[in-house]
Amino acid sequence: MSANTTADIRLFKDLPRRKVRKSIMEPLCEFREASIREGGLLPFATTASIIGVSRQRVQELVNERTFVPFDAYGKRWLSANQIIQFIQLQRKVGRPRKDSSNKEIFKTVIKSQRKQAED
Repeated sequence: MSANTTADIRLFKDLPRRKVRKSIMEPLCEFREASIREGGLLPFATTASIIGVSRQRVQELVNERTFVPFDAYGKRWLSANQIIQFIQLQRKVGRPRKDSSNKEIFKTVIKSQRKQAED
């Protein structure tokens, strides 16, 4: 080895070592563990296409606490196990029936009273 090479090695030896590996690996390990624990993690758009609803509806289900999201890498992920349980539910198809408003009930009562008055 030459004197320059030895001096270069000593120069690099004094530099601080990067601890990037741990900080990069921690989120990756957490994501992998959560994915295994939850049977896989899916983004909202994929979940929407799987269960046949819009992404907005998936967001509503999260707000209603039907799904509990997992945050990783700046995205929100949903548990495949929760999605499977949701699919297995026997849900009614379509929108719920609209209840009669007070105004409609009042109109119906008035009409029936008018019919009785005419008869």
